[in-house]
Amino acid sequence: MKAMRMKAMRRDNLKRFCAKNRRLLGILGLGFLFVALVTGSTFAWFTAFDSKDNKMDTPQFGDVSIAEVFLEPKSWIPGQEITKEVGVKNMGELDALVRIAFEELLDKYTGPSQAGAAPLSAGQTPVLFDSAKYTSANGWLPPASLGLTVDPALTTALQGATLMVRKMEITTAAPAGEDPSNGYGFVIWYPIPSGTYAGQAQAAYADLYLDGTVIKYAGAPVFYSYPARAVISIAWANLADPQLSPAAPVASPAPTAAQSAYSALDPDLLFGYDQIAATPTPGKWFYNQDDGYFYFIGKVEPNKVSPKLLSSVTMSTAADSSHVELKYSLLVNSEAIQNYETAMTSANGWGMNPGAPNTAAIIAGMIAANAFAPI
Repeated sequence: MKAMRMKAMRRDNLKRFCAKNRRLLGILGLGFLFVALVTGSTFAWFTAFDSKDNKMDTPQFGDVSIAEVFLEPKSWIPGQEITKEVGVKNMGELDALVRIAFEELLDKYTGPSQAGAAPLSAGQTPVLFDSAKYTSANGWLPPASLGLTVDPALTTALQGATLMVRKMEITTAAPAGEDPSNGYGFVIWYPIPSGTYAGQAQAAYADLYLDGTVIKYAGAPVFYSYPARAVISIAWANLADPQLSPAAPVASPAPTAAQSAYSALDPDLLFGYDQIAATPTPGKWFYNQDDGYFYFIGKVEPNKVSPKLLSSVTMSTAADSSHVELKYSLLVNSEAIQNYETAMTSANGWGMNPGAPNTAAIIAGMIAANAFAPI
């Protein structure tokens, strides 16, 4: 009888809560998402969601919010660390369990710069060359202005590329048998006549040498370009879903401690994690490879902020030329649910697989953290 009275009291309390907050419950975009009653139980799980991308946006829902510090760079270069501190703030009136999943969007060249036999290959982007400083004002002149001629075979091989020459100052003694006045520098580029890059120059190179007063080449000129660009995206919460992205992820990032671990799309983008542990530990975040979510092991009380999951994103010093003009977005999605153990595995809650080893370990960690409300 006592148990029946307790259940009745809970039902009455829930009804009063719903009546008091019917406006919240009726407008999904402004309040709680009400999930249907779990079969065989008198309890309903209230869940909440929020997301943040690289800019400080207004939260989508009123009861849970991404707590973020993000310093947006004007120009991101290899080795540069960008501050991106991420946690979750409970904006509601109930204790909450929270988890986070990342979504990444990457727009980059599909490979490092390539050398081709012809300028501006179809479907590719030129490696641009700054030709502005190679002028007569800086000593760079057409070969004829220095009394030099260009071998006809080289003229053909240049395919319209510009060749400029500069008489170099020899500051060291010339090797025996060599003329110290015969020092010249060469530079070539291809002036782009039309299209997106019209008026700019494509980088080019040739192994040039001087035979008397004739400029010749030891190897065919090459013209540098990038392969086509590609935009790929992935949501960590669905890493096992092959339909999610046109390109498979590099690998499961599987961060296990306060360390730098790589992006799911590019191993040269490194995430600096903060309060994270290799096993579900009270007061820490844990990455669940079973579903791609980071779980905070503990409850987040009303008006409180969880410990930081992420502190920075860094482009590796090993990043190659495919990262030129890279565009990258890291979207952080958070979810919160009432702090009941059954809400984690219920199909009407988070729907975690109760048979998965990590699920049992996460629940055990929550129990150790005294995160669950009594039922």
